[in-house]
Amino acid sequence: MSRTTGSRRGPDHGGRGSTGGALSLVILALTFGVAAVWSLVALHQLSSSIVRETATHLERARRTFDLTRARTLDSLRAQARVMVEDPRLKSTLSTEGIDEVTVADILGDLGKLRSAGFLIVLTPDGRVFAQAGADELRGLDLSGSSAVKSAQRLPDAVTGSWVIGGKIMDLSIMPVRYGQKPIA
Repeated sequence: MSRTTGSRRGPDHGGRGSTGGALSLVILALTFGVAAVWSLVALHQLSSSIVRETATHLERARRTFDLTRARTLDSLRAQARVMVEDPRLKSTLSTEGIDEVTVADILGDLGKLRSAGFLIVLTPDGRVFAQAGADELRGLDLSGSSAVKSAQRLPDAVTGSWVIGGKIMDLSIMPVRYGQKPIA
């Protein structure tokens, strides 16, 4: 006797298996997408933060530089005021027919007290008469310099900058007067 039994099918894994695999791929793709978006957001935030921080540091450095430069120029003006009133220098410059060597010797002594930079004495028309620490300027006509022109017009110390020997040098120039007459 034979019995006919209905065909028994086992559980249908094929349909659900492919659906489960596709779901896993979608979740994996979404995870990578979210991670990529968060990475881009974090990178943008980091870049923005670096730009803000750099701008803050640059602004602070600029303010510090400006303050230091202003103090340096104020100090140079004060030194020029003291130098032109030095009795040895002023009396020597007011002597008729004084030679460059004598004035250079006085400048050398004054320069030792400063320990940096150079000192020069210009003629009233802007030529280098004597110098200490600036041999490259010996005999030059500096009348075209804006700092020299300002010093010839104004009674107080003026500041400026020159490039000497490939270096930027801040300087202060002030007329030396004997009475009202500029002598150097």
